[in-house]
Amino acid sequence: MKPTYSVILRSGLPPREAEFLEIFCGKITSASGEDDLLHFLCTKVDTSHPTYIEMETFHPVEKALSVVRIPHHFVLLIDGSEERPSIGFMPS
Repeated sequence: MKPTYSVILRSGLPPREAEFLEIFCGKITSASGEDDLLHFLCTKVDTSHPTYIEMETFHPVEKALSVVRIPHHFVLLIDGSEERPSIGFMPS
């Protein structure tokens, strides 16, 4: 499976929410020891809902496809692949 989009969540998420979302994604770890950023590999992203984004995502190891909805305010960055233009930064 090849990702079309990469979705990165902002740091400082509530611990319970971050722990749950880790089931569906990988992590970006800072060399300085700051909070890890959760990183989703997505085949589809829909930002049209006013409260959340909907992602068709897969875990980097298990490769199982899941549909996950994330509140807009959790999102730091949505980036597109070479085949598709970038969606860009989400407002806070």
